[in-house]
Amino acid sequence: MKVKKLKNEMGVVDGGLIISEDGSYVRNKITGEKFIPYIGPQGYKLITLKVGGINYNPVKICILQWWAWNGLIFSGHVIHHKLWSRNAEKNKQLKSNDHIDNLDCILLEKHLSIHHKGRIKSIMERNKLSESHKKENLSMDTLKKLSESQVGEKNSMAKLTNGQVDEMRLLFYAKDFSIKEIVNKFLVSQNYTYQILRGDVRNSENLSKKDLRKHYKKFI
Repeated sequence: MKVKKLKNEMGVVDGGLIISEDGSYVRNKITGEKFIPYIGPQGYKLITLKVGGINYNPVKICILQWWAWNGLIFSGHVIHHKLWSRNAEKNKQLKSNDHIDNLDCILLEKHLSIHHKGRIKSIMERNKLSESHKKENLSMDTLKKLSESQVGEKNSMAKLTNGQVDEMRLLFYAKDFSIKEIVNKFLVSQNYTYQILRGDVRNSENLSKKDLRKHYKKFI
């Protein structure tokens, strides 16, 4: 079975750790210690370990796989399991198939449209974001300027668009992302991330944390 050296979200290679192509284990090449992932509540395989100086507690195996075999995951993208089912129980089993050939990195908007076709509009559509935000060829500077011109967003000092706030909550409540993963993905402070996830800020409907969780769980 093929293996690959692990990398963290910054692209830093960890020379001591390797991961199998099917994601069934991570092994320390120096000590020989093998780390076996476990199945999380949403059906994804998770693991807790330190990669390239960064502690992950936990991280999805599919994410480690992508970093190792393909590279970085850009903002607004998620890892998609190609084999999936509309049957909830069957799909939960399929989520644990983390073979690198079964994984793809796609826009969150596309991911939602695949799994909820005919049931929901994408987060970006629901928040009426500018079409410019959907163009993958825009530079990060341009995207930043566009996001700063949005409102509620409407504050010129806003760090995140409404769509990004929605995405953060979706990843946390429905996709098992950790606080650290969200902080690193959106490059905002941990305190601000906590405030967004709890609904202390950017919460025009004044939903409680319990209601936010219930709302975003619908998109699992």
